[in-house]
Amino acid sequence: MSKNIKEIILESEKAGRIVFMTIDGLLSTDLDKFVNQPTEGILYDLNRDRATILSFIKDNPTWINNFAVMLVVIRLKERLTETERLIQDANNYLAGGGFGAKSVQHAAELFGKMK
Repeated sequence: MSKNIKEIILESEKAGRIVFMTIDGLLSTDLDKFVNQPTEGILYDLNRDRATILSFIKDNPTWINNFAVMLVVIRLKERLTETERLIQDANNYLAGGGFGAKSVQHAAELFGKMK
């Protein structure tokens, strides 16, 4: 990797951006916006989707870690989505006027599902 590309990537990181390779060359985008896209889009943009990973099995053993990364990203996005939904459910319940012991118990039950 040339020093110039390394500098671009590291400076982008400091600015809260991600740099990745596309068919047209390097692309830089806001990291928060990038991770807010659907899981399939993240994996596709990073060439870590199932089809791309499995197409390199014969050529390079790095597919093993790439496959593991794909599975981790999928699971983390699932957990994030579920956590966001549970928090919204708890907020909606509490906004409905339930601030007594029953609401605390209900919120605890919702958050208990996050384990």
